[in-house]
Amino acid sequence: MSGLAVAYVRRADLRRRLALGPELVAGVVIAGAWLVLIVVSFRGLGPFSGSPSTPQMPGMYMPPGPGRSLPSTIVAGMPLWIVMCVAMMGPSALAGVRHTGLNSLAWRKKRAVLEYSAGYVTVWASFGVLVLVLGALVPTDGHWFAVGIALAIAGLWQFSVFKRRALRDCHRATSLPLWGKKAELASLDFGLNNGSACLRSCWCLMVVMSLAPGSMVLWMTGLGMVITVERLVERPRRVTRAIGVVCWLSLAIVIVVASL
Repeated sequence: MSGLAVAYVRRADLRRRLALGPELVAGVVIAGAWLVLIVVSFRGLGPFSGSPSTPQMPGMYMPPGPGRSLPSTIVAGMPLWIVMCVAMMGPSALAGVRHTGLNSLAWRKKRAVLEYSAGYVTVWASFGVLVLVLGALVPTDGHWFAVGIALAIAGLWQFSVFKRRALRDCHRATSLPLWGKKAELASLDFGLNNGSACLRSCWCLMVVMSLAPGSMVLWMTGLGMVITVERLVERPRRVTRAIGVVCWLSLAIVIVVASL
């Protein structure tokens, strides 16, 4: 192979590596989010802490303390909720990151990815307000009842046509203008739409996780893997139905435990 051909191959390989840039950066951010959550969990900081003898809902369960209002409780829980969403939903959002990066001009690629990410995170942050309110309002003595209701709804949702439509929309890409105000708004709008589809697909599972007892990190790891697999497999309906069955089996276990 001539020197010119070798140089061409090297340049092509370099372009392929640069094309993965947005995903690599996003992967580093996701890994950093997991590291933060693991440290917070094992050091017993923030809402992840709790007494093992108390049937608390770790992670989202933050009842307002003395002199602390519900809004201040929500504000205190939002940072960890956002970090948690980045860790869990980040892997399934990498396809959108790549689409945005590859379909934007080189000089605005980083900004376009940031705009997409901002839209995606905004959707989940808004939902986090509702989850934190739920975690603060559910009484401790109604814990298992709330978990049972969440599991029942999740099981129904996994078999519904709304779930199938939402999962289909998660794979829907859009054309992105190359420059101007339209390009800026399109990247943000793509993130909002993609985040909304992801939220519609797995909102009920997130509610179950926020109410379920046990290690929040373990719940996040398992649920994050399930959401990512469901998003990436060629035939997601089988995975979706399997998750629904697991939800109903878990509901039966909750009923037995609550009756003891």
